[in-house]
Amino acid sequence: MLLMLETLFESVAEQFQAVVATPEALHEFVVTTVSKEVGGVKTALKEFRAEFEDLKQCMEAQSLQSLQERLKDQIAVTTSVPGPGLDFERVMEQLDTKIKTYADVTRVTQAELLQEQEAERKARAARSLNLRIVGLEEEEGEDDMDTVTTLCRDVLHVLTPQMERAVRVGRSDRGPRPILIRFSSMEDLSVVLANRHMLKGRKIWVDSDLTPAQAEDRKKELVKVKTAQEAGFIAYMRNDRAVVTNRRREES
Repeated sequence: MLLMLETLFESVAEQFQAVVATPEALHEFVVTTVSKEVGGVKTALKEFRAEFEDLKQCMEAQSLQSLQERLKDQIAVTTSVPGPGLDFERVMEQLDTKIKTYADVTRVTQAELLQEQEAERKARAARSLNLRIVGLEEEEGEDDMDTVTTLCRDVLHVLTPQMERAVRVGRSDRGPRPILIRFSSMEDLSVVLANRHMLKGRKIWVDSDLTPAQAEDRKKELVKVKTAQEAGFIAYMRNDRAVVTNRRREES
């Protein structure tokens, strides 16, 4: 197209040089030639525009086809369906299957979680009247109920503790075994817990009978307390939860 325009203007230049000698010829040449050549240029421009539109549509069609092919390939990768014969309906079937599978897994996971929560709730309820005493000296042939009763009466100010059982648990080759106690009511248990500070300095500890999940939670809370204390803050445990204040400990 550009070559055609160059040839056209070269022809005009040659004719112009032939008649430029006289004013009359120049005027006639300008009127005649310009009118004719302007019409030719308009025609050429129309043809150029038509060719440009054809080229543009062709490029757009190729781009659209390329985009469709890329999208088709991406869908094939996403759904893990090999082969060139992938169609929209099959893709939707694959996606629907994956969604249903995910929903089934979610339901199973939720059901398992609910079962675990219910099992944990029952375990805590079963241990709610239990206490553990750690560090109490163990003597051969002792009666565990009498040992605990003596401790409660003489140190913890519980004169007649109502207990269902008291028994040593764990291995005996690692020092005194802990004593697991089950009280008959929450009243005596609460008094023992409230007065356990009276055991300070005796290397004897009284604690709740925690489930593994509760023990893990307490361990995490103790880490928080230790971290805060190492940073210089006042921190302590209350009701199995870390309490960290904004106050700093006074340096001695």
